[in-house]
Amino acid sequence: MKRILALTMALLSVLFLFGCGGNEYNDSKILPNEMPEDFSFTIVWGVFGRSSYDSKTGKLVKTTDATNPDEYITTYNLSNYELKCIYNLLCELHMEQYPNEFDNNDFIMSDPYCKYSLSVEGGGFSKTTTANQVGLSSIEDVGKTKKAKNYLEVIDEIVEILTGTDEWKALPDYEFLYD
Repeated sequence: MKRILALTMALLSVLFLFGCGGNEYNDSKILPNEMPEDFSFTIVWGVFGRSSYDSKTGKLVKTTDATNPDEYITTYNLSNYELKCIYNLLCELHMEQYPNEFDNNDFIMSDPYCKYSLSVEGGGFSKTTTANQVGLSSIEDVGKTKKAKNYLEVIDEIVEILTGTDEWKALPDYEFLYD
């Protein structure tokens, strides 16, 4: 009887520490299962990393490569639903398992190239992962590793949300285009 009670207590302790989803406790090395109140992210994408978004400020930049770059900046505050969708994408990605910076060999390269950066904070978690020289091609074709492909797929889904907004669409067309 004492062994059963001890075993039960040990199992309950493990469940308490790790939770059913494996990350319900406040550990700065992983995102909590539920979106914390202080969740925020920044993302940089595109040719030379000239587009960006900061969820704390709502600053959405279409491009920094223009004669008048201020004309390509707007503000968009994500809805709670959009934030939760993005948070869920980031949880599924398991950013804690990603390098701070991808090796260039993880991607097909081109000239010009794309730069991607994703920074996430919340619930004591903080992580930035960057890919500095990614080829200009479809997301499916560029990543050489599963992690590289998954990272780019999440970036692509976040970018789709941002570029689908009326605020993005109201910005002027790109002044300079790249092949």
